Amino acid sequence: MHQWSVSLSLIVSASILAGCATPYLQGRTALQQGRYDEAATYFERVLAGEPGRLDALAGLGVARYKLGAFDEAVDTLHRVVTHAPKRADARLYLGLNYLRKGEDGLAEAHLTGLLDLKPHPRLAAQIERALRVIRVKSAPLRGDAGVSGGKFGGRGPMGTGGPRSSI
Repeated sequence: MHQWSVSLSLIVSASILAGCATPYLQGRTALQQGRYDEAATYFERVLAGEPGRLDALAGLGVARYKLGAFDEAVDTLHRVVTHAPKRADARLYLGLNYLRKGEDGLAEAHLTGLLDLKPHPRLAAQIERALRVIRVKSAPLRGDAGVSGGKFGGRGPMGTGGPRSSI
């Protein structure tokens, strides 16, 4: 009888716990399933109780990016990167946000910072392609500055070759 009672208690407890997902886990699930409004709501709920929780901030930033709220996403993700500069997800989405906003210099800086973290080779290849596009797109602007190499410290328009400038 005692064995049966203990087994029943364990089953009931497991059932109750399985149905009690935390708002953070509900936010992660909603984010993975493409329910971005719902994900943002869950992450905001977590942050109401724990304002400095970086995983919830990162999730909220990604959800806001996916919703097209780029300014809000940048603010949120910038807070994450400030406190945890090695958070690859925050750096990636911060770079993508700046890219979507047309702020190529900031996008390039954050995506380069992500490459410095040595991401998975597949992701690294995609980032390198994005950086090439950014650099080609902004190359004519750098060349118009009248200084060899613009912001790459005297290197050619793509950041390679050419003599270093003394400026």
